[in-house]
Amino acid sequence: MTRNIALFALLMGRSASFLNCQGVATGSSTQPLSSVPASRLARLRHGINASAWFAQVYDKRGYTKEHFQTWTTAEDIALIKSLGFDHVRLSVNPLAMMTSHRPDEIPAEYLGHLDAAVGMILDQQLSVVIDLDPESDFKSRLATDNSFVQEFSDFWRALARHYSTWDADRVFLEILNEPEFNDRYRWYGVQAKLAAAIRDGAPQHTIIAAGARWSDDDELVFLEPLRDPNVIYTFHFYEPHIFTHQGATWGTYFWHWVKGLRYPSSPENAFKVAGSVPDAVDRLAVIRYDKIIGTLRAWMRILTKSRNGPGSAESLWCAMSLAFIANMRSRATARPGFTTCAHHLRIMPWGGRCGIILAASEWSRKRMGEVFPMKLLCGRWD
Repeated sequence: MTRNIALFALLMGRSASFLNCQGVATGSSTQPLSSVPASRLARLRHGINASAWFAQVYDKRGYTKEHFQTWTTAEDIALIKSLGFDHVRLSVNPLAMMTSHRPDEIPAEYLGHLDAAVGMILDQQLSVVIDLDPESDFKSRLATDNSFVQEFSDFWRALARHYSTWDADRVFLEILNEPEFNDRYRWYGVQAKLAAAIRDGAPQHTIIAAGARWSDDDELVFLEPLRDPNVIYTFHFYEPHIFTHQGATWGTYFWHWVKGLRYPSSPENAFKVAGSVPDAVDRLAVIRYDKIIGTLRAWMRILTKSRNGPGSAESLWCAMSLAFIANMRSRATARPGFTTCAHHLRIMPWGGRCGIILAASEWSRKRMGEVFPMKLLCGRWD
């Protein structure tokens, strides 16, 4: 059986990449699929979110027929295609479609609107990721209420069964956008249950899974793969948050004062932007932004000089892993009493197809005495 694990990265919430780690095949694919087909990965190289269409609708009129038909049109999808994108990530709020205690009875009218949107995207020869994207209170219930998990599981099974007859090479099913679970073990169990329900409803379609807390990159490192080979693993990468979330009215409070911060930045730019932030500690975080970016860029330059050259599987994985370590370093040094150290990192070829990274690093918390070892990562750039 072919063991195939793919990673999908939303870098700074915009660009997307896939990494595929494949072992030695000992048999042909059977139903359900024993791997993520390379042809499917190739359809997910350059994507864009279709937001505020079927999720994050804050108009007091809510999710109406008029909204669905006018918010995003066929002309908009044609424009997306013309700009070179190959897929659309369609965010869908499940709560608007779930009937209390009868979650498998999805309202036909609502489902018709969703079908029209999915069909509109497919008509432009684009792929579509149907991403269930509820509000935080919905995700909080999943984190604490087993009965609600069962309801959501039944809903996913019904929705997956509905789309099981649609093109499995171009319709992807994403379990949950940015889970909000502090308990990683709880999320692993919930995600496994939801994935099983999806697989029951849609045996051939590729599932997209994520880590426990907001689909963070470091959360994915701690996630055990699901017992399903036809799964892509996604992480959202917004580092540095102070740049990607400048002006945001959610998240860290002082972000809404930050405006005009550039990437890459300079000491002059960082100091200028910091002047608009009232609190001295928060101003320091803005000033330090330039230093963190400098460290990241320097490490990336070093890492991409692998013996196989920039762009190789080895150099890519090396860059990604040390970027992860740099991320941990920047987070740790931002907090007094936290330290991080990367003791050893080396690249190993595997059959000429995979670049394997052995990152024996530790993130030590002096005050609590906790040590979080990084796992072995492997991957191949397709």
